[in-house]
Amino acid sequence: MPFASRSFRRARDDYEVESDFSELTIEGIGQALHYGDLTGQQPVLALISAYYNISGAEQEKLEYVSGLCAAHGVEVWALTTRRE
Repeated sequence: MPFASRSFRRARDDYEVESDFSELTIEGIGQALHYGDLTGQQPVLALISAYYNISGAEQEKLEYVSGLCAAHGVEVWALTTRRE
């Protein structure tokens, strides 16, 4: 399984960052929008992958989520946990 199921939120400079693993992606978009609105900061969804090279179904999901986020003003950051 490329993603675990844990999330966290962090305000950083002008960004409100919601970090999530795959299972919580849609929830993460909502959280990013909510906390961005509350703080007035740019909402960011940081998706964390266990793989250095994102591909296949994981890449497709990232592309879908990126489009959805772009439509709502949420930046997307793809984070990896290790290099292969």
